Amino acid sequence: MSDLVPLDRLAIPPALTGEAGRNRAHGARQVDANDDRSAILAWLARYADSPATLSSYRKEAERLLLWCVHQRKRALSELSHEDMLLYERFLGDPQPAEHWIMAPGMKASRRSAAWRPFAAPLGPTSQR
Repeated sequence: MSDLVPLDRLAIPPALTGEAGRNRAHGARQVDANDDRSAILAWLARYADSPATLSSYRKEAERLLLWCVHQRKRALSELSHEDMLLYERFLGDPQPAEHWIMAPGMKASRRSAAWRPFAAPLGPTSQR
């Protein structure tokens, strides 16, 4: 069983929440969020009136945050340029596959224990 869960159920370890992330704004902020997950949810709320866009953006933000926490062991607000290059490579080959990719032909609900962030590795166009 995977410990990956969708964004709405994700509990992030305190050291990885991003509350003290080096890329987090201090003082005046663009969004009223004290951690990375809250910042993502605030950003996604902007697309509530566009369900297709919301779904697409949520999927990609969710994948990135899960990768940060589970693979990189780093807060989203701590990522560097080099991290993003590693993430781009990861999208083409999410490993371990059983942890990240659903079984072939499966369409598990976001509430299912069989849910995974990927249906398959992403091709070069999707990675960009």
